[in-house]
Amino acid sequence: MNRASGKVKRFLKALVLAGSIPLWGSSFAHAAVLSAGAPNGMWGGYQCADVRAGSLTAFTPVQAYDCNAAPNQQFEFNGFTIYALGGQRCLDVYFAGTAAGTPVDSYPCNGSPAQIWYYYNGWIYNPNSGMCLDATNMANGTQLIINGCSSGSTSQQWQIK
Repeated sequence: MNRASGKVKRFLKALVLAGSIPLWGSSFAHAAVLSAGAPNGMWGGYQCADVRAGSLTAFTPVQAYDCNAAPNQQFEFNGFTIYALGGQRCLDVYFAGTAAGTPVDSYPCNGSPAQIWYYYNGWIYNPNSGMCLDATNMANGTQLIINGCSSGSTSQQWQIK
């Protein structure tokens, strides 16, 4: 475990022990785009999280793609859940995987640990796996994955716009 990952885990453990409040509040926020990378242009990052082809099919990959604010790039936040496609799907770690490199997909919302996410210091963190959302090389069509949290990785620095 690297130092950044250890700091995140200690911080999140403290939140849980303190009876933390939901990250984004208890009611739906307006839809927002999630962009990763260094600031660039109107969306604030190089690439956006994107539900491939806006599909409602279970296990549809969530990918990095040029930001365009289309409906498949708009996410809503409620508590510790990230909703996609107008609340019809949730951001999900494939089969609740915990290994680095596990794909992230769009799946019917079920409240499972695979669909719990925290936002801290630019990271989007899945406590079930102890890993962060990662756009890896940020090339169009690259499926998002979970990876160990790294403070130097722009592919893990997410902005909510």
